[in-house]
Amino acid sequence: MTYYLKLTFQMTLKHIIVQLCSAVIGSLVFGAVLWAHWGWVLMSSVLAAFYAGFIYTHAWHVAKLELKTYSGHKPQWWHGLIMPASTVALTGILMLFWAIINTAPVPDDTAGMWCALIVKVLFYGWNFVFFSFKAPQGLGAAYILLIFAVCPVSSVLGYMAGMHKLDLKEKYLIPLTYKKAKKKD
Repeated sequence: MTYYLKLTFQMTLKHIIVQLCSAVIGSLVFGAVLWAHWGWVLMSSVLAAFYAGFIYTHAWHVAKLELKTYSGHKPQWWHGLIMPASTVALTGILMLFWAIINTAPVPDDTAGMWCALIVKVLFYGWNFVFFSFKAPQGLGAAYILLIFAVCPVSSVLGYMAGMHKLDLKEKYLIPLTYKKAKKKD
């Protein structure tokens, strides 16, 4: 049980790292095009693909480790679904707080305004890579689907690929970058 808790917290840590790096690096790299809506969509698309790849790679490495005979864990596809459980749960909790803040009247006192600001900053910071996919008013179905589905789907696919020893990097990326020497007859 503690092993699976460790895996879920590792995945949550990966989520936090990617969100923070995306907020800083994404704004610097795409800063020139953020004046237009398409710039935000471009940035979010690239960062979402990076996020999915990061989660996929982590799950792939966990599956590869669990395949070892000395690990003591039998690889099962649902391990890929367990890993993002705490991330999805925290996303749900933050979304619930966000919904409460946006539907309930905010008190005019300073504490109430600070509380609303902190909840909104935490929610949008937690889901920064998908920021441009939200609807102009509210969140929108596509945004909600993305924030709840990308992490578990990437994790399951990465874990299953690692479980079946499918290495996309060696199969597709390395042949593109390195030329094989031709045999002389």
